[in-house]
Amino acid sequence: MRALALAALLATSSAAQQFETGGMVGYSVTDGDDQTRSANPIYGASFRWPAGTGHSLQADYSFIDFEARIYSRHFITGSWVRAARRGTVRPFFQAGAGVYIENTEIQLVKLPPGVPRSALQTTSTDFCLVFGTGATVDLGSGFFLRPMLRAYLYVGPTLTYAPAITAGVRF
Repeated sequence: MRALALAALLATSSAAQQFETGGMVGYSVTDGDDQTRSANPIYGASFRWPAGTGHSLQADYSFIDFEARIYSRHFITGSWVRAARRGTVRPFFQAGAGVYIENTEIQLVKLPPGVPRSALQTTSTDFCLVFGTGATVDLGSGFFLRPMLRAYLYVGPTLTYAPAITAGVRF
């Protein structure tokens, strides 16, 4: 009987485990209204909770640094994720929505007298959609790698797509 219980425990798929979290790194390309196409680093974090067989809910934070911090974008999104339930390599698709925050700072060598630095900074916030696909590769003992392609669509219309990889842990 104990051997049967142990076999059932070991046969449990990684999808049956709970919370996942990881750090993301990659490159992003933005194209659209008033955009110059260029590759920029993207960094972020993901948090995923199971929500039924093969379904998960995911919260993400992503940061794109343009031109040495003169210009940056932050994406805060929530997604529904559909993934294969079993196997060492499990493909997935995600779709969701959230907000993006854009920060711009005008760089001047010397500020005019009486002009505070804050007058040269702007911030805007708007709605965005997020779509992604990739595969979760189990590394054993609750660790995983997740190569993916994520796309953000927002006002303009503007599209940012980001091939990236997440390394994480499953609790």
